[in-house]
Amino acid sequence: MYRLTALRLRLLPLLLALSGPLYAFDTIDYVSCHSLDEWMFQPLFQAYGRSRDVNFRAVSVGESQAIAAVASGQAELGGACRLPLTERGYGQLEVVAEESRVVLIPLAWEPLVVVVNPRNTLRELRMDQLRDLISGERRQWNELGWAGGGEVELYLAEVQTSVDVNLRLQLFEGKAEAISPNATRVSDEHEALRAVRRSINAVAVVPYSDAAAAGLRPLTLNGADANPGGLRSGRYPLYQLLSLVVPRDYRLRPGVNGLVNFILSDKGQGYIDRKVLLPYVYGLSLLSQQGYQSSLAMQAAERAGIYRPQGE
Repeated sequence: MYRLTALRLRLLPLLLALSGPLYAFDTIDYVSCHSLDEWMFQPLFQAYGRSRDVNFRAVSVGESQAIAAVASGQAELGGACRLPLTERGYGQLEVVAEESRVVLIPLAWEPLVVVVNPRNTLRELRMDQLRDLISGERRQWNELGWAGGGEVELYLAEVQTSVDVNLRLQLFEGKAEAISPNATRVSDEHEALRAVRRSINAVAVVPYSDAAAAGLRPLTLNGADANPGGLRSGRYPLYQLLSLVVPRDYRLRPGVNGLVNFILSDKGQGYIDRKVLLPYVYGLSLLSQQGYQSSLAMQAAERAGIYRPQGE
């Protein structure tokens, strides 16, 4: 009997490993924009979750709905690539109600880049040319400096997605009607990139991380390189701010609160892939270069108690 019991004790670690934990893991439901999910969240979740018995489960809603998903309780954690949506209130912009019950903690900046077909020899655009391209004022490639193309085929993300919101704020002071009705709206950046590879006349605006993964070289804007280095220099003019989204009461949720503390620590910040993203603190000069409507949107988020750089 003793020998049998001793054998069972020696086998116990193996049996536990095969059967899984005897207690439930804390599961955090999250939704994120692609840029944060791939280039920060996934490696960070692995490092944080395994040592603290936390599982992370992706919620199937569109990335543009990350803020609303956390506000409504569909998810406890989100990654947003835009500020909350706003509407005209009593003499000033206010955050829309369905996106107001969250905290946004800025983590990183990412360039938004212009990509063209590899056979297109154009290498640079000025910002005024980009505005005219997206508004439809210039519809032929020879009007943009490339004599080898025909009519421009413009591919843009769907309305209210992060790229759409950031383009409107940074190029057209928030005016949706300024974007050409001839632009082909696509469901995601991958569809836009496939179109660019397929047609010599195609052009798209996508996050830098997606262009890099697809092996497409972005155009320079105003002479500045379209990469995190261009952002850090303050010269590259087009970007998105990537933020962690948590509920207002996240300090009362041990799993989420612990993760936030880890993300804001020096160790957590080390999980930002700096080949693709620029850590928030290194891009603070971009705040002073924002357009008028971008500044108003950020002020609305600050007044609502949503925008909190240090999580407090």
